[in-house]
Amino acid sequence: MDETKLIISKTLDLADGCRKKYYPEFSKFLDIKQQAAVKNIKFPGCTYFSYGGYEDAERKVIGCFPNDYDYDETLFPISILKLTPSEPEGLTHRDYLGSLIGLGIKRECVGDIVINKDVAYLFCTEEIQKFILLNLKRIGNRSVIVQECCQPEIPEKKFKRASGTVASPRIDCVLGFAMNTSRSRAEEFIKGGKVMINYTETDSVSQKLKPGDTVSVRGFGKFLYAESNGNTKKGRLKIEIDIYS
Repeated sequence: MDETKLIISKTLDLADGCRKKYYPEFSKFLDIKQQAAVKNIKFPGCTYFSYGGYEDAERKVIGCFPNDYDYDETLFPISILKLTPSEPEGLTHRDYLGSLIGLGIKRECVGDIVINKDVAYLFCTEEIQKFILLNLKRIGNRSVIVQECCQPEIPEKKFKRASGTVASPRIDCVLGFAMNTSRSRAEEFIKGGKVMINYTETDSVSQKLKPGDTVSVRGFGKFLYAESNGNTKKGRLKIEIDIYS
């Protein structure tokens, strides 16, 4: 069974358990692609919500609630840990995640890892919170203090506005501009299954973007197609995009 079918099957099992127990059922953390795979599933008798521990989280837990059950995000089995390395300078998301995976923790148990200056906030499933508190001693080769946290200080997302011209609003044209690469190279990313528009994977190089569309590229990042501002004298489309850092 491929990954998409497996995620859909597990989510349907959650809904079935929700109906039988008349109590919310929750998944592990899903990435953006996995969330897109389940967003159009029908849940008879249940209502579907997703939450990652804070507003704008990327990795989220799916919650199936009985239709007449009051939604409460505090029911989601998500814990928050504050990680304070002895020498935080130069540490990246890869360093934090690598140290967790090195402890044998499955990726599905780890949500977002948000770095804010000298600390990082880790969102994880409740079931592994204690294990991390007891066993995470180092990030890379640096010691780390791990503490429970109730109110993480999440920095505002930053982006860089970029303006330019493209031949058309097709995804291959706009992606080439955003990545500062050729149109043919952009096509490789699209046909290689590395591009999502509004969190849905696309393999169509000719799909046209609309202002407000979000484009995610594996290995590159994410940008918002902010607006188009008419055409130049040579007929090229003037656009503005917001590239998230």
